[in-house]
Amino acid sequence: MNQIIPVKSKKELAAFIDFPHDLYKNDPNYVPELFIAQKDLLTTHPFHKHSSLQPFLIYTDGKVTGRIAAILNNNHNEFNNAKDGFFGFFDCVNDAGVAKQLFDTAAQWLKEKSAETMIGPVNFSTNETCGLLVKGFDSPPMVMMTYNAPYYIELLEKAGLTKKVDLIAYKFGAEGYDDRSTKLLDALQARLKRNNIVIRKINMKDFKNEAKKLREVYNAAWDANLGFVPMNDEEFDYLAKDLKLILDKDFCLIAEQEGKIVGFALAVPDLNQVLIKVKRGRLLPT
Repeated sequence: MNQIIPVKSKKELAAFIDFPHDLYKNDPNYVPELFIAQKDLLTTHPFHKHSSLQPFLIYTDGKVTGRIAAILNNNHNEFNNAKDGFFGFFDCVNDAGVAKQLFDTAAQWLKEKSAETMIGPVNFSTNETCGLLVKGFDSPPMVMMTYNAPYYIELLEKAGLTKKVDLIAYKFGAEGYDDRSTKLLDALQARLKRNNIVIRKINMKDFKNEAKKLREVYNAAWDANLGFVPMNDEEFDYLAKDLKLILDKDFCLIAEQEGKIVGFALAVPDLNQVLIKVKRGRLLPT
């Protein structure tokens, strides 16, 4: 017997956050999300000031067997002139009936909010984690990458969902850097010089102002990307605050032309190599 409920209490929210830990407890590649980070994301993220979501839990014979969040991003719909709804934070046992009930419940909630289409998995927007893993199950996900069991593909297809777009992640190791890369770098540096473009490191002492300028470049660069919605000041600051904790200035490079920022590249440590050892997403015993 399945029972689905909207998440309202702190206890239910904790169960919502903790469910993946139980689902993947025997999966060596699973990386637990930090409980405190997920709680903040679901309750205090700037998204909640302009949009809404409703998490749901499904129980089978009194035991949690799945979760989903129905998400209405008003900024996304306004920017894209759309009536889209999203589903995110989806996790489920290998049961097509349970999954179908979760999707139907999320779709009904979105329909009542006047959404005409449901897209996912998307956690708030394409600026956050999104997408379903369909290849690459043989290794743990890297930081800010999604992860799910292979059977999720069939769960979504049986529920009637169809692919909207492919999202591709690339892996590049130091062994890929050779003499050809050095020659290419020399050629690129010469081109930068001809166009009066200089590359510098981020100024961590003026991080707030640097982040503001980078937000402008980010929003302009991604403006025409599928499903994009510009990040406002609060949303970018929320992201930048977390990145600052792990950011190495040597790995945040900024391109300037005549004193104006025209591009940037950012690399961060793969914290998942540490988080994979954190039991149930708790840094301290509870």
